[in-house]
Amino acid sequence: MNEVKLNTIRALIGEATPKIGRFEAMILLAHILGKPKEYLITHDDEELPDTTLMTFDVYVSLRLDGVPVAYLTGRQEFFGRYFTVDHNVLIPRPDTEVLIEQALIVTPEKPEILDMGTGSGCIAVTLAKECPGARVTATDVSEEALAIARGNAEALGAEVEFRKGSWWEAVPEGARYDLIVSNPPYIRSDDEHLPALRHEPQGALTDSGNGLSCLEEIAAHAMSHLRHGGWLLVEHVWDQRGLSCVGPWAKEIPHRLRRYGIRIWCPYLHIRSLHRNDFKRNRLFWYGIWYGTARVTLRKRHETRVFL
Repeated sequence: MNEVKLNTIRALIGEATPKIGRFEAMILLAHILGKPKEYLITHDDEELPDTTLMTFDVYVSLRLDGVPVAYLTGRQEFFGRYFTVDHNVLIPRPDTEVLIEQALIVTPEKPEILDMGTGSGCIAVTLAKECPGARVTATDVSEEALAIARGNAEALGAEVEFRKGSWWEAVPEGARYDLIVSNPPYIRSDDEHLPALRHEPQGALTDSGNGLSCLEEIAAHAMSHLRHGGWLLVEHVWDQRGLSCVGPWAKEIPHRLRRYGIRIWCPYLHIRSLHRNDFKRNRLFWYGIWYGTARVTLRKRHETRVFL
């Protein structure tokens, strides 16, 4: 009778699957071995040394504690490219790719782009790569985050100017842009989903209040930094559609934004089943289930309109 070996790839994946799922188990073990996932399938009877077994056990324990896979592997895919990440930056998410797609719709040729609160640099680097001739500036208050972003830009061959500072403090006076983008801290401090994100930098997730102060700070000076015909695109949580007409902020936010010459329009429609090509044809639709992109377009010198 053949002895069952507990130190093979097959045995490790089988043991971890009930705990964290087969897909994540394979990602973590492939990362530890420095091999593609396909290698685990074709060499599933390979015996592994004790050091690998112990390392894998630690990774599984950390994952059970809620540490994201991206932090354990040190990278995350975004818009077809891999970005280095650690606990100093938010993990890039597919929802933010909608922000990129919308930006690519509205940007002119060779645009001047500003990414505020860049984090890992995934937005700034992606726009620099996807928009030929673009001049991209990215800001962040965290020096640790900027170090990660600079490394990603260098690794991916993107030309991005990085500046340290809190929101508009990092932006030169008189600077004008065709496109300003941001994924700011917009989660309320009492949001029930926040504890599940405890391993990510809290300052990049929430303003420790109602989740709206950073959005307001960005809006407050956007007009003076947008060129004629320029766009402001920001990511926000789904129930902040109160920026337009629903939710507990329905009266508060329109009042705040009107202070800065921003006029709000509300073509309200859920399009969970709407094809992205349809989204591109009608730019007034809010897109997303948990996340959306609010966009602001400068129509006249003193009038800006927001589409949600």
